[in-house]
Amino acid sequence: LGASFAGCFPWGKNLPASPSPVPSKGDRGDPLRAPSVHYLSTVFLKDVENVGLSRKSTIHEIEPCVIRSGSEGGSCPRDGLPGMAFVDTLDGADNVGRATMMLSYTWGYTVGDITG
Repeated sequence: LGASFAGCFPWGKNLPASPSPVPSKGDRGDPLRAPSVHYLSTVFLKDVENVGLSRKSTIHEIEPCVIRSGSEGGSCPRDGLPGMAFVDTLDGADNVGRATMMLSYTWGYTVGDITG
């Protein structure tokens, strides 16, 4: 970008001086890191129910209190900026690892649509 456009785009500002190290497969920061089916069908469902929502709740409804609430406090392992992807808040080999399949969903899907 030319100098006249440099201030128009927020990305690239305040980034760490050097890029983050390349993560190991399935570790925080791995672009293919994903929650496990086990996690989605057990811990995630309990987290949804613990905030008074259900399998019939949409992703849009659970996002503020289940997904975002756990990811605001940390730093992103990819760029070092505040906030992190929900998947980077998960721990344990049973709950998170490297994806072997892709699950596509929208805000309108219910928790039950995703967890089965």
